[in-house]
Amino acid sequence: MSEIAELFKNAANDFDKQVLQMKLVFANRLRNIIISNIDKNFGSRVGDATAGFRGGASGALRNTVQVDVKNGEPYVSLNKAGNVPYWRIHEYGGVIRPKRRKWLTIPAIDEFRARRATEFNNLTFVEFRKNKAVLIADTDSINERIAYYLVKKVTIPARPYIAPARKELEEEMSKYNINIEVGE
Repeated sequence: MSEIAELFKNAANDFDKQVLQMKLVFANRLRNIIISNIDKNFGSRVGDATAGFRGGASGALRNTVQVDVKNGEPYVSLNKAGNVPYWRIHEYGGVIRPKRRKWLTIPAIDEFRARRATEFNNLTFVEFRKNKAVLIADTDSINERIAYYLVKKVTIPARPYIAPARKELEEEMSKYNINIEVGE
């Protein structure tokens, strides 16, 4: 039995069930606003070109927004379903720098996505500015192409989706004692 079903089963009377139902409806409304904000910021469909980068969003961030129960109260949870570590950089913005290497690698072609540059033997490093370079894939002697863009840092602008939902429903959130838990 789910935690929500268990709450209804253990509710002392009809009034408690109605209050719980109202809180669950509100929590789902808040969840839907957060998802709507994610859709506005990153594109509403997997592979949507409006997602802000080539290839679109995976939908992983959107899929982590859940309504759950904690200590007998409904709450809206992020990260429960999928442990998305980058939620914070999207909400608040920031700068990403390489941790172990000199450069961040950004795939230029789909066939190089989801693979590290070190997995390929046929890449040539070409630096064309102090903080920018590329890795060229030498697929044959005639057909060379950019496989990865290399940069020293990437600045991600803030694209908040939690804060606007909180602001929009702030008064109601305190009235119904609904909280947003953000996992890490």
